[in-house]
Amino acid sequence: MARALSLARPGDKIYVRAGNYPPFEVSTSGTADNFVVISAYPGERPRVSAAQGSGVLISIKASYVRVSGFELVGGRWGVLVGGNAHDVIIENNLIYGQQAADQEGVPVQIGDTFSTQNPVANVTVRGNEIRADTLPEPETDLILVKAASGGHAIYRNRVVFYYPGGNVHGTDCIGGLPNFAPHGGYFKDTDVYENYCEGATDEGIEIDGGNANIRVWANTIVGANIGFSITPVYYGPVYVFRNVVYNLRDHWVGSCGLVKDGESGAGAVYFYHNTFYSVDGQGCKGYAKGFVKYGGDDAQANVVIKNNIIWVWSRLYETGSKFADYNLNYVEPGSKDKVAEYNGVNYWSWDAFRTGTGLERNGLWGKPVFVNPAGGDFRLAAGSLGIDRGQVIAGFNDPASPWPFKGSAPDLGAFESG
Repeated sequence: MARALSLARPGDKIYVRAGNYPPFEVSTSGTADNFVVISAYPGERPRVSAAQGSGVLISIKASYVRVSGFELVGGRWGVLVGGNAHDVIIENNLIYGQQAADQEGVPVQIGDTFSTQNPVANVTVRGNEIRADTLPEPETDLILVKAASGGHAIYRNRVVFYYPGGNVHGTDCIGGLPNFAPHGGYFKDTDVYENYCEGATDEGIEIDGGNANIRVWANTIVGANIGFSITPVYYGPVYVFRNVVYNLRDHWVGSCGLVKDGESGAGAVYFYHNTFYSVDGQGCKGYAKGFVKYGGDDAQANVVIKNNIIWVWSRLYETGSKFADYNLNYVEPGSKDKVAEYNGVNYWSWDAFRTGTGLERNGLWGKPVFVNPAGGDFRLAAGSLGIDRGQVIAGFNDPASPWPFKGSAPDLGAFESG
């Protein structure tokens, strides 16, 4: 392996046969038309391993590089893209057994600085299976963008937690650092889509930091403590659309929330056509809430919430400074909780909430009928409340969009019926 890497030139493809290999570094760059490819031999799965908590399994400090098809076991980091690297693809790997220390060490990390921005850019992470199975947990993100320069694509990964969390800060499936700096988060021009996230001990997908021109869509988040975080978004726009978040579980916070905000952010954020469903209060210590200000300072402003289904055990909102309309809302009466605590005012009925806030003038109150929520199928059943009740939004549900509505108006939630 070491000799092959030392001889690599732009356009070379290194096929690795099944077997056990030590960690390695990729330091030879390809070109835009001729990537350096390090790939499993077809039909085989080579294994790169190290003692848990020890070093980086695959370090990439070159550009125009593709790494594909490995089993990455142990170490402190699985794959770390650092230095001046850009245009890197990490795909179709099985990554598990990484052991963090001092909140450092994750399966996939993009960028290698914190307080200052690094030049790492245009990294694609796709089709990987990532298992969080080794303590201590990192308390950050399993797919971590760290002070990098944007342009990333993170999609079709399967990320599953095998530990429940506990007395330390939880860990997200996907997110970025630093949270509270404009150069943090994904920074800019990044797509996060069609990922499956199960059991995140903190947020499913974290969108904290600068975040200019970010799109987050068609992800499935199940069993997380919190679905999304926008705590804060400095720049925007951020578009969060056609995701499904369901069956939240408390892992360390003491309650659950669909969307967390705070830290006085003012970047524009748009939640369109998401299905939010968390009706088990017991799994969330009595509080499975909707939009919540769990961050410090003021609520995130400039947030638009339209065409969503928001069905929760307890209050819809524990925040403020949002604009919400054309959503289908419901709070389980068994919770005996208020409908919302909005801008510091408690609202104990749907009518009082609408009158007092001016929100949801075209919104609905009631339960949708899903095809099979127990099986994770959140398409609306025929005749369900929410069909043909949305607002037309250019680029998101109009006839020219990838998701054109089929009836007299768009359906609410993540899926168009019919």
